[in-house]
Amino acid sequence: MIENLCKKKNDAFRCMSNAAGECAQYYQQMLIMGMDITSIRIAYTGLCDDKQEFIAGLPCFYTHYADVANVYDGIVNRSVALRDKLCTYEMSLDEYFQQYCPIWKAGIDDVIKLVQSCDPSFVEVLLNYNYAVLPDKCKIITDTTSAYDHMYNSGSFTTARLSKYIVNTFIFLFVYFTFVLLHRFFYFFFPLTFFLHFIKSFLSSFFVSFLLLQIFYFLLFFLRHTSV
Repeated sequence: MIENLCKKKNDAFRCMSNAAGECAQYYQQMLIMGMDITSIRIAYTGLCDDKQEFIAGLPCFYTHYADVANVYDGIVNRSVALRDKLCTYEMSLDEYFQQYCPIWKAGIDDVIKLVQSCDPSFVEVLLNYNYAVLPDKCKIITDTTSAYDHMYNSGSFTTARLSKYIVNTFIFLFVYFTFVLLHRFFYFFFPLTFFLHFIKSFLSSFFVSFLLLQIFYFLLFFLRHTSV
């Protein structure tokens, strides 16, 4: 089954992306059900690359199937109850995700605990897949990340990552301009301070490169959130 899924995954992703691009409501409904196209693509790309480890661990996984199924039944029941409240306007969309995301994160962690007796490589694949498939919004709310996010999502950036880059940029700007002011102060009293001259030149070059890199990150973030 996983072999066929991996062979046809690109066609499935293309179909989902086209549908979401044509209908904004379809995309929002998918998110409400915990389906983020980008996250799904990343998760399945990682799973397909690690399919041998995954397939090898399935016999062990099936020995825990009843307990795992109970966990997922609980997750689904609680998620459906939340969606009912959302549909009847008993909570806002933000309130929905604030409760929905921790439910899935806790459920994934419970499943991973149940299969700890299985091969570590299988457990790692299962963890990476389940964390990766969470929508970006849930990853931010639950402070969750997957190795697959770093391996297969280098061109996409979540709001949390964007915030990190902004903070880093301001920190670097502060350090750079503080050094420039100190350099001018010391150079006034010690005109032959070659070392400070060298450091300033190095930081100036690094500053330009860093700023260009940050602009590149912001452009990628913009493209990520203006296209499906």
